[in-house]
Amino acid sequence: MISKNFFIHTKKKQGITSYIFGTIRYIFNFGTCNSCNDIFFSKIYHEFFPTNLLIFKIDQQNQLFYLPRIRKCGSTASNFIPELHSIYNKKSRSPITTRRFSTPRNGSSSSSVKNMTNDQENFKLNIIMNELSSKKKAIQRFFRARKHLNLSEELSSKKSTVRKFSKIRKRIIEKKKESEHNLLNSYKGIKSRNIIRYRFQYPYVSQEIVLEQRKLIKVRSIQWKKMMDNMYIREIKRNLVSLKKQDIEMIYSMIEKVLYKPKLLNNLTILEIRKLVNFFSKKNPFYAITILEAIRDYEFKMDHEDYSMMLKLYRILEDNHIGAMYTFEVLKAQGFNPSLEDYLNLLRIIIIKGVSFQQVFNYIEEMASKDYQVNHYVNSLIINRLIEQNNITAAGKIFMDMIAKGQVTHGLILPDIFKKQQESDESSEDLSLYVTIYSVLIQTFINHDHYNKAVEFYRKLLNKYLTPDIQIVETMIIACLIRNDIKVAQEFLFHTQTPNINHIFFHAMNHCIKNRNFKDLFKLYEISWYKNVTFTEREYHDLIYSLCIEDCATDSFIIYKDARSKGLLKDNLFIFNKLLRIMVKYEKIKEVKFIKKDMENLKMKPDIETYRTMIQLAAVQGVPEKSEMIFQEIYRAGLSIDYTTFSSLIKCFADSGNLDKAKRALKLMFQSDFRPTINDYNNLIRAAGKSNNYDVKSIGIKILRDSNEEIKPNIDTYNCFLESYLSSNYFSVAKKVYKTIIKDGYEFNLETFHVLFRYCCKMRRYREAFELFYDQLEYNKLEPTIYTWNLLINKAIESKSAKIISKIYEEIYNKGIKINNTLLYIKLVTFWGYEREYNKVEDIIDHMRIGRIDVDVLIDSITEFINIYVIHKQYDKAENLWNLVQHEKLIPNENLINSLIKLYTKMKDDNKLQNFYKIMN
Repeated sequence: MISKNFFIHTKKKQGITSYIFGTIRYIFNFGTCNSCNDIFFSKIYHEFFPTNLLIFKIDQQNQLFYLPRIRKCGSTASNFIPELHSIYNKKSRSPITTRRFSTPRNGSSSSSVKNMTNDQENFKLNIIMNELSSKKKAIQRFFRARKHLNLSEELSSKKSTVRKFSKIRKRIIEKKKESEHNLLNSYKGIKSRNIIRYRFQYPYVSQEIVLEQRKLIKVRSIQWKKMMDNMYIREIKRNLVSLKKQDIEMIYSMIEKVLYKPKLLNNLTILEIRKLVNFFSKKNPFYAITILEAIRDYEFKMDHEDYSMMLKLYRILEDNHIGAMYTFEVLKAQGFNPSLEDYLNLLRIIIIKGVSFQQVFNYIEEMASKDYQVNHYVNSLIINRLIEQNNITAAGKIFMDMIAKGQVTHGLILPDIFKKQQESDESSEDLSLYVTIYSVLIQTFINHDHYNKAVEFYRKLLNKYLTPDIQIVETMIIACLIRNDIKVAQEFLFHTQTPNINHIFFHAMNHCIKNRNFKDLFKLYEISWYKNVTFTEREYHDLIYSLCIEDCATDSFIIYKDARSKGLLKDNLFIFNKLLRIMVKYEKIKEVKFIKKDMENLKMKPDIETYRTMIQLAAVQGVPEKSEMIFQEIYRAGLSIDYTTFSSLIKCFADSGNLDKAKRALKLMFQSDFRPTINDYNNLIRAAGKSNNYDVKSIGIKILRDSNEEIKPNIDTYNCFLESYLSSNYFSVAKKVYKTIIKDGYEFNLETFHVLFRYCCKMRRYREAFELFYDQLEYNKLEPTIYTWNLLINKAIESKSAKIISKIYEEIYNKGIKINNTLLYIKLVTFWGYEREYNKVEDIIDHMRIGRIDVDVLIDSITEFINIYVIHKQYDKAENLWNLVQHEKLIPNENLINSLIKLYTKMKDDNKLQNFYKIMN
């Protein structure tokens, strides 16, 4: 049956028609060999669908309906609606029985079809005939009335016909169920294969179609074909509803199918085309201009705004000036009055594409006749083109007109060369005008947010004048930093020879630190070092402090040595303390000794922050007992001990795993009237984790029972529990802690995954450790810190996996991060050297040299690489490394000298060996 909502969802005539033919196909699929119905259905196909959709073959000359010869209607058809077989079978026919299955039972099987009496058969036959006759009359009435119906009446008539066909379908379903039931109860043995071929007469006389009907059929056939051809149009209109969410390439691929077919494109309204153009103009202006050019060439009805949009798109693309000029002429030919914006867009494209000045000035005169004025952008393009043609005089006149009309920026900075113009000779007047024009235009473009043009004109300025005024340089570099275009800023700072621009370098480097762009940071620092730029003490202070905050221990120490080489930071104890703290954190004992010695030479008196750092240093060196001596020294120095100092002492004992002394420090904190915080208890948990599990549990219970809000657990508490249980190999308990973090409403932080990562590496499951870490970082959207990358490269080298080491080091280098533990560079050189990856080793040495890594580490790395070359008998490459040492003016140490002697001895080259001894002497 048809659903009640069928006509609600199927408002077009195609839906009803499809349902009718679905019903027809349904009937014939079940073998209903019913000639009367077949004739009616074929008539419906003739009248209601185009002739090319017929699925039946009708021979109107013989007026016969042929079923396919291969159709087998035997027992299936007869059992399905057995009454229909006797309607047109005027001659009795016996079923054809195949010899293969001719058995005694076949006779009984075939005769079982005739189980009814003649009276019952005639009774049912009359009922079926009456039903078929009523259906025939209903369909005939439908076709007679259809000629005079309008659209709504025709739709209603079709609904009535569909209801009638639904009753036929219901009748067939009932008969099918009855036949299946009879088959189940019938004999299960071997049945004969009965093949009955029917040939019924076609009693229906075809109706003659008048001229009006033929015209109607033709029109509707054309409409049908058009509807089938408009598949892309329908898809486009469907996507217009949610255009912003669609894929641009997919939408354009559909439009491209109809773009060059005017009849199909005509199905889109101008509003729909404008919507498409606006969509493409934001993402790919080339697609938008292609659509507009198509509707322009097909002479669609376009408004002034459509032509203006075309000119705007030509200006954005800065291409196809011929198309822009043609569109402008079409705009005028259609009777539209071009606006000021239309003229300006046209002038911008034709000036850039090099159209003759005669044509340009013709358009400008046309603008003047309409009281339109050329703006600063077009005037700048004209001036630039005149300068390129060495017509500096004409460019100067237009430039002066711009100033007179107020088209330049307010608060204009004129270059010093312009002020000295009267003192210079005639040959320098052109240079003065050149520098003045471009300096002013750069400021104007930056003020009007035309950044790309400002960059272009600054490059032109540097082509002839490498020392622009410092205000111009600062304006240009700040514009680059605002747009985070650090590459262009590097380029300009490298080529600009203006003196005293150290503050501009500082702003650029500070911008890199804030954006964690360490790679470009040291490129800028390298440029400043190459150009002998001297920073002020305050600038060095801010740079070192920012790098310490970001945990860049290696970088901060490099800049610190640079500042000290220039005699700065003599009394800056704050920076010395920051440097000591970061060096202790990464266990850079050599650098700590260097800084302490420098403090002693400067006779700096340590403060309480210095002593706190020394307490942590005692834990790093593995001598926590030394912290007690430092504490006594603080008392002797008369410094006030605050909460942070006690907390540092607890952390010192926790790092060394001495729980008893950590508890004593906590008790001492209580005696000094300081209340411990959750961070102090977290350190106790870490200390307990290195001793036994019971202490961890007891401290956890104490934290939970404490009613003080300051002792409320945080995510670091869970991390400490997790680390303690994992270090004690209580994996099941650690797993429960991990699940409890989310259950208690906390979110994982970076330290959570540091703990898990370290544990996996401890269990020698490096591959799983790195996969887990990267997956969790991506899932939780956590940004790795400098500490994270140093941890990763340390464990990668420990894993001795070439794939892992290569991936991590490449990421570190691309981010411009230097390894804080510089000894790892030597390990990298050794690893790749023995793997015979010589190119990678050479790259690492270049990174160390350019990044100004510790000279001693660089010398040790080169020494190790020379030894590897000697082992692999790569003597020429080993000698090239010695040439590099000489070129960089590095001082070889004893190990390098011994390696070179070994090299020349292996080479058996006495001359080179003698020369080497001479150089050393």
